[in-house]
Amino acid sequence: MALDILFIAIFLLEAVCASSNIVILTNSGPAVRGSNVTFTATILRGYTGEELQFIFNDDAAPEHYHTILSTERSVNYTAEYSKDMYEAGQYKGHVEVQRKIFFDMWLNFGRNDTAFTLTDTLNGNLVLIQNETERPNSFVAVGKSVTHFVRIPDSELKFLTANSSSIVTHWLIDCVLVDTTTDFALNYTYDDVMAKPTTSKELITSTPTTLSNLTDTSTSVSHKVAKRAISNRTVMKPQKDGGSYTCRHNIPIGKNYTYGRFQQSIKVREPISTVNISGMDWLQHGDLLNMVVKYTGSPPFDYCIQYKLGDYNITGNETCDVKSTTISNTFRLVHYFSDSDRHTVVVVLENEIGKKAARATINIYKVTVHPQLSVIVVPVFFCSIAVILVVFGIAYYQHRSRHTVEVADFDFGQAHLDYKTFTERLRDSFSNAFNFRKRDDTEALTSNTRYDSMT
Repeated sequence: MALDILFIAIFLLEAVCASSNIVILTNSGPAVRGSNVTFTATILRGYTGEELQFIFNDDAAPEHYHTILSTERSVNYTAEYSKDMYEAGQYKGHVEVQRKIFFDMWLNFGRNDTAFTLTDTLNGNLVLIQNETERPNSFVAVGKSVTHFVRIPDSELKFLTANSSSIVTHWLIDCVLVDTTTDFALNYTYDDVMAKPTTSKELITSTPTTLSNLTDTSTSVSHKVAKRAISNRTVMKPQKDGGSYTCRHNIPIGKNYTYGRFQQSIKVREPISTVNISGMDWLQHGDLLNMVVKYTGSPPFDYCIQYKLGDYNITGNETCDVKSTTISNTFRLVHYFSDSDRHTVVVVLENEIGKKAARATINIYKVTVHPQLSVIVVPVFFCSIAVILVVFGIAYYQHRSRHTVEVADFDFGQAHLDYKTFTERLRDSFSNAFNFRKRDDTEALTSNTRYDSMT
């Protein structure tokens, strides 16, 4: 009875404690049939470093079942899915993590599931590399070599290496066979810019092997065949297959071959090569900056303008927080600087191929205001005239006084004399005496001038 109660308690404890939030399960799929799938179980919480039991299994037939004892937080399990035993389709993997209670009794600690897919063809994608940099999109620059590289998972690459005597890759552009390589790469240069960017063409790559492998890689390429001197090569007739553009080809694919088809729509563009900023770079304070920016490349363009105080050197890491878009290869730059200092205008331009930045140094100067000449000359001129008039007036007065002849007129018969005070009579006496004395010093007395009238 007690033992039954113990088992019931353990069962209830497992139901409460076991949770998918404690452990996560991931896989390396999808995988081609014949290769391996790796399952990874990771403890998220409650990990104490103790030994745990990881039980892996799946719903494939025949089933994979494997138990791993580990003290690690993360445990990997790799299962092989033979091409002869498993069909292509979707499967589910499962993991259950158990913690030891005592002796050989284990309590469920956590569980989880993951879905994975087995495919008949190789998995991966086509990567474009130009200027030793992997392109983030399907746009490539005209006139520069492009490396087309088929990137497949490591597990499938190991499977191919271990089970194939040779790998031959056939490359087709616009349904034209352009090259055959023994690896997964093709170097090719596109010499013309496409007139219609939305046109989708196809590139096919296939790899037959003498044992069990064929890698067939197809890539959509927007490009004109006529401008590449390859018209004498094998041409595959294009066709619509399941809504996608493909090329009908006669590359043999054996029953036991493993192959893959990879597709990429490539669009050829002209990069931004030159950026020219022209206009006045010396401005009087208060004037507007008015410059013209011209550049080359394929539209559309995204651009932004940055104004920096002082000198600034282009680093190549300039980015735009707010962008403007244009299809023109020129635009006008107008700006007002409120201060009088040295500034740097940075123009950042982008198109589908890349980014380019240019700068222009702007000098703002203040003009020193000098007083006009008339403000100085006119007052000086009139002051000079006034001084001259005063001097001439004094000289004229003195000259007139010197040549004035005083005539004495004695009219003893005058009955009415003007009344004068004592002060006025004294002043007149002094004045007469002074004038009389002055004339005595300068002129000789004669009888005609003084007293002839009295005799």
